[in-house]
Amino acid sequence: MEQVLLCLQQTLSVDANARDQAESHLKQIEQTNGFTVVLLNIVASDQIDVSLRQSAAIALKRLTRSNWGEKVVQVFDDEDELAMNQDVSEKPTFLICNDDKKSFEG
Repeated sequence: MEQVLLCLQQTLSVDANARDQAESHLKQIEQTNGFTVVLLNIVASDQIDVSLRQSAAIALKRLTRSNWGEKVVQVFDDEDELAMNQDVSEKPTFLICNDDKKSFEG
């Protein structure tokens, strides 16, 4: 989780090179087993700075949008999917969909 938090922090940097490197690294590790669960845990944690939680939510949204379209691609392995379902059911998390201006309670 620390590596992901560091990358998310760097995506907020004023230095364009640092941002680009962090975004590139996040792109490389997004297919790693457990990555989606780490993002979800960051979003749901009240112990992590709000700006990092927002960055994690954006990364999760981008990952989902880029891999779920008309052609279904398995982004989450079975273990990640089970962990995410368990996390969502155990933690009252508000997910906000800015495009639709709706909020959903998980």
